[in-house]
Amino acid sequence: MLIVACLMAAVVAFFLAVQYRRRGRRAQDRRDAEVVETAGPLDFFPPSGPWPIVVAAGGTVVALGVVFGAWLALLGVGVLAFGVFELVFEHVGRYDDSGEPPAGRSGG
Repeated sequence: MLIVACLMAAVVAFFLAVQYRRRGRRAQDRRDAEVVETAGPLDFFPPSGPWPIVVAAGGTVVALGVVFGAWLALLGVGVLAFGVFELVFEHVGRYDDSGEPPAGRSGG
């Protein structure tokens, strides 16, 4: 267990190191920074959607399928897979208010 915990911490540390190397120090991390340096749009905050509920329902049906039979578990796996797929790809290709794709994305 300790090895797994260390590996998970190493993954987080690697991600943070890559982000620091890619973007450098943020204005929030510098004492000489001005408030205006952090101004601008934050990012996209998605509206509420039904997919977390579908994922939870699919997980519940899978758990019930373990108790009551494989047919119910298979049905739950289908609902769970569908919910996860829709949750992950819900905002692919979205555009901002200007009609342009977000920075760094192709907007497919």
